[in-house]
Amino acid sequence: MAQQTELFLNQLPDDLQVDTSESALEMASSDVFAIAPFPPLAILLPTDVQHVCAIWEAANEHGIPVLSRGAGLSYTGSVLPAGPNTAILDTRRLNKIDHIDQVDRYIRVQSGVSWKQIDQALEGTSLRLKLVPPISGSLSTVGGALAQGLPVGLESIIGIDVVTPTGQSLKVGAGQFGSSLAGVNRTMGVDLLGMFLGSGGIFGTIVSATFRLEPVPPCSAYRTYRTTHLQAAAHLAGELGGGLEQLRIFATPVNHERTMADIGWREKLALGWRLLRRPKGLISLFNALRAWLSTLNGADARARLPVALHVIIEGQSEQEVSRVCAALDYAAHDNGALRVSSPAPSVMHESPYSLRGMLGPMGERWVPVHGIGAASMLQPLAQVTAEFFDRHANSLEAHEITTSWLLMLWPGQCALIEPMFLWPAPLLPVHKLAGSAATRAMEDWSAEASSSTELVRQLREELIAKLDASGAIHLQIGKTYPYRTRLDTAMDALLVAIKNELDPKGIAAPGNLGFAS
Repeated sequence: MAQQTELFLNQLPDDLQVDTSESALEMASSDVFAIAPFPPLAILLPTDVQHVCAIWEAANEHGIPVLSRGAGLSYTGSVLPAGPNTAILDTRRLNKIDHIDQVDRYIRVQSGVSWKQIDQALEGTSLRLKLVPPISGSLSTVGGALAQGLPVGLESIIGIDVVTPTGQSLKVGAGQFGSSLAGVNRTMGVDLLGMFLGSGGIFGTIVSATFRLEPVPPCSAYRTYRTTHLQAAAHLAGELGGGLEQLRIFATPVNHERTMADIGWREKLALGWRLLRRPKGLISLFNALRAWLSTLNGADARARLPVALHVIIEGQSEQEVSRVCAALDYAAHDNGALRVSSPAPSVMHESPYSLRGMLGPMGERWVPVHGIGAASMLQPLAQVTAEFFDRHANSLEAHEITTSWLLMLWPGQCALIEPMFLWPAPLLPVHKLAGSAATRAMEDWSAEASSSTELVRQLREELIAKLDASGAIHLQIGKTYPYRTRLDTAMDALLVAIKNELDPKGIAAPGNLGFAS
């Protein structure tokens, strides 16, 4: 194998950067939760598509496993080597905004571009992405998120370019029939685009993507309501979302809400400036300041309602938004919820990117699981989660493991629940991205920390099984969530046939989506 490795490295282009430094290999040996059983062979840093093709051609010829990686923020092991001599194809230098078309309303970007970069490129255009980017979008890359999957908005991805494990470059989408058709939604004949979304890199590397844009709605408003517990929040979300589609609803325990709204003063100033520039900007800014001050005061009668549910409302007129707000207030009151002020929904809307949640308030390790279902499934999934936490309360307390959760609802599309575990343990390299909280973490492993980490691993497996039994599905499958075992025989056979056609030597992302390491 050493000879094959040497031949592979020697065949790579001379102008391709190959990083074998100890720090780079260490960073690529872990994600947010797991540590790889093997260090990577090398980190390959292509700057153009020709580099990517050359990497895959050499890997295919010499049988070298390759993992495509963006920011590496997975918590499911999807970007970690499952075996020895695995090369990491780091896409972050494929970071160009290729084209913004304001007439046909689309943007084409390379896969290493971050979601925040796209927002910055669209400033001043009155347009935005039609999909909702991930909260990690200040660093997470377009290619990484598309390969891992997104809960909503995939229909607004209208084209991708992919390099397969044999080094072949594919243009998928209407752009296949000419560059003037790049903005067509979505293609002619068989639509193969979705095959590469959520694939975990088992079919190669996404090197560029084309997204649909939409006008930024001129009016927006926010609502926050307090309620009693997780199941009540799930019920309230369903009641508020019934019959209304231009909403984003999310709920958390109040202490987690404070973490989500905890942004630096520079970000607060930028947020205030954006609010001030809007219609009725002084009123919007005043409301935001009042919401922040309300979180500082904190100790009041609302403490008996420890769950916060937030709603982001958008519309084409103040009258439209006001009507929706009035309807939400009425429904919330009818369901026993209390309306309060909170900065969380405006922060999530105006400054949607944060890595602060990667750690607990005192630098505790953090890892979630999630379940996705139809809106009608939100309450059953919340019930499963609440019962699971209650059943394990004693062992969680004994191991100093605390829990939290995030609930999200996109009316008319889907719902997501994300239970979380937090516990004291030394951090992994990626956690330094979480900012100041990383400086408060435990530094050395102890028997207690090791025991708690192992218990978290076991509890995650058990909770995933419980959510699956309730019908939940997943994204970011990686090496953690079951996939092929949930396919029927015919669908699994089709998947295997496509995999064998595109990756005949099985070198692309071994271990992901249930394929052999």
